[in-house]
Amino acid sequence: MKKQLLAIALSIFPLVGVGQQNNIISISRDKIALGVHGLADTVNILHLTDSHITIANEDDEKYMEYAKRMANAYKDTRHYKSGKPTAASDVFMEQMRYAGNMNVDFIGLTGDILNYPSPTAVNFVKETIDSTMIPYLFTSGNHDWHMEGTDGSADKLREQWSKEVLSPLYNGANYLYSSKVVKGVNFITIDNSTYQVNKQQLNFFCLERAKGLPIVLLMHIPLYTPTSTAMVVGNPSWGAHVDNNYKLERREQWSKEGNSTWTVDFVNEVINTPNVTILCGHTHQELLNVWGNMVQICADISRNGSARIIQLVPIQ
Repeated sequence: MKKQLLAIALSIFPLVGVGQQNNIISISRDKIALGVHGLADTVNILHLTDSHITIANEDDEKYMEYAKRMANAYKDTRHYKSGKPTAASDVFMEQMRYAGNMNVDFIGLTGDILNYPSPTAVNFVKETIDSTMIPYLFTSGNHDWHMEGTDGSADKLREQWSKEVLSPLYNGANYLYSSKVVKGVNFITIDNSTYQVNKQQLNFFCLERAKGLPIVLLMHIPLYTPTSTAMVVGNPSWGAHVDNNYKLERREQWSKEGNSTWTVDFVNEVINTPNVTILCGHTHQELLNVWGNMVQICADISRNGSARIIQLVPIQ
């Protein structure tokens, strides 16, 4: 099996009011080390994304009308090390054991951990993470809350399934945004799984930024940079005219008006925020973007065994 290589895109542009930018120290298949201003101690993070777990029993039969396509997806995934077929639940348990063995300080789950919002799968993920006793935050991806063919806007369906099924994974926090400070790092979630960010999320990020702590921003979909080739958050081309999958996924089409002003403002706020690292997924490929003050790390699909440690090292 050919070894997968880390794709790196560096796009550094001067910005008005440039602040502190984290420095990349080293990159490997299993770890990225970043030098971060304002830390007193090293912080180790396990980043997982796109596990695409399906665990269904008789209690989930009522969902199969909407979940059949995704329940049968990704069955041919192979472990990136052994080349053997993977079972998403087995890999997830392996990754949680890895988190304990590596004594990580925090676990970041950046969406599409589930193939669809199954209560059985949610309970499995919740129990498995809690068994590590390691602080974590979860933000959803577009599959975590989407039941294909159900009526309603993306915002309404996300709210419904996040509150009715995914709620245990949020530990009482708001599904749209949350934060947790661990070892002097402000871990912030912003749910951008609809490709958009609303006014409340933008305001929340600005309030959290005002704390002045180093930030790790957890989102499912990457933010747009000039080197982006995919439809990501803030891409000027995003909208109904490029949405080719809405019929396949049985959902509403993307907006004909394109990005909201809050989404555009959010992207600008983030890239002008000093000391921010973004962890994301969605694209199922490894990518590193450096733009303005931001370092953005997009991870491979965790279903194939990928589980990268992000190590934040104090800059003296």
